[in-house]
Amino acid sequence: MTLLSICIPVYEAQGRGIEFLAQNFKQLKLQTLKDFEIVVSDNSADDVIEKYVAGIKDLNIKYVKNEGAKNIGGNTNNAIKNATGEIIQIMCQDDYFYNKNSLQKIVDNFDRNIGWMVSMYMHTKDRLGLFKQQIPSWNDQIYFTNTIGAPSCLSFLNDDNKVWVDENLTCFVDCEHYYCLYKKWGLPKVLKELIFVQLLWEGQVTNTGITQNMVDTEVAYINDKLFGKKKKKLDNVTLLAYSSHDVDATIASMVKCMGKMDFGAVKLLSHEKPANLPNGIIYENAPLINSFEDYSRYMFLELGRHVDTSHVLVVQYDSCISHPELWKDEWLNFDYAGAVWPVVENNYLTDKGERVRVGNGGFSLRSKKLLDAPKTLGLNLEERQGFYNEDGNCAIYHRTKMLNYGIKYMPIEEACIFSHENNVPENAHIKETFGYHHHKQPLKD
Repeated sequence: MTLLSICIPVYEAQGRGIEFLAQNFKQLKLQTLKDFEIVVSDNSADDVIEKYVAGIKDLNIKYVKNEGAKNIGGNTNNAIKNATGEIIQIMCQDDYFYNKNSLQKIVDNFDRNIGWMVSMYMHTKDRLGLFKQQIPSWNDQIYFTNTIGAPSCLSFLNDDNKVWVDENLTCFVDCEHYYCLYKKWGLPKVLKELIFVQLLWEGQVTNTGITQNMVDTEVAYINDKLFGKKKKKLDNVTLLAYSSHDVDATIASMVKCMGKMDFGAVKLLSHEKPANLPNGIIYENAPLINSFEDYSRYMFLELGRHVDTSHVLVVQYDSCISHPELWKDEWLNFDYAGAVWPVVENNYLTDKGERVRVGNGGFSLRSKKLLDAPKTLGLNLEERQGFYNEDGNCAIYHRTKMLNYGIKYMPIEEACIFSHENNVPENAHIKETFGYHHHKQPLKD
């Protein structure tokens, strides 16, 4: 039996298929490890790649036409099905191995008792300069949040009980495959040595053809397949976060929320678009956050321009939905909802001296009416207790004008169920909440 099978699913790649394969083959010819085969599964409608592969005589290549599902899952499965090596290594046609020792490092580090391994890689846009090192890592919602990375990092044992790629998926095809490998083998071994290079180019699947409807459909499919449950969809709610400095953690929180509920839209506001933004999250530009005041000013005065639904659910890197089953549609009758604030002397007081208890903004539900109110009413961001806080401006400092404008605030009894941030007497009997802020949810999420 061959030691290693390099499985390369290929297609026309907008006319660049041969260019990509040529770079791949160039690196494979240099490998110090010689005991390997290359399985090329071709999804092309023409025979251009087939003829090119037929002309390569100095590599052990097995060419197979993909007669199955004409998508990335079907093409990858066709390559796996025709592999005879003890270990299968996936390699996307537009990626390539880093140096001559890449394959040797894979087989030297592969642990058959663990069953699968994921390897470190870097990115390039021109095959000259490398940037952004990716060390694969695990998270408990890997089926939606891909912290492992590109499929080319994947090696797994070739046994009789293969874990096939789900041919019904496109957006989350890698994520779901990693999860199914985990269900079979447990956590993967992580090889923290540079093995391959991922080429970023405009024709990648992640850059073309992904729609919100596809994302929503696949999320529902995965939830039903893996957990046998359907998610509630809030068509009139936008899930939104604004971040400049904890962007990766913020995205992880957003994806976690997306795994629990569907939304009319999901938007990340930031000063620059993150690389490899997960499918289903829409990027919109917003100013760089240099201070708490910067964040508060934009959230209080400008958030309305980013929201088209009746309400927005605001999250941060340290807040999330914990129990989606506790959602109540009647909460949409309110214009502002947040966790309950504690009683603090000379704090959370209106200009009339009235104490406000509901309003934490880190995990909050806000209506479009509330978002537009500051500009409609000519309000400014006010400073209290030595700092600017946007939730205080929403819920306390302009409260009389907001109430006169018709803004409705969630009562404390409902807020105790909506979100948890601090332990207060009013929520002492509450064991589960819809969401939380600052990782202080009553029960483990």
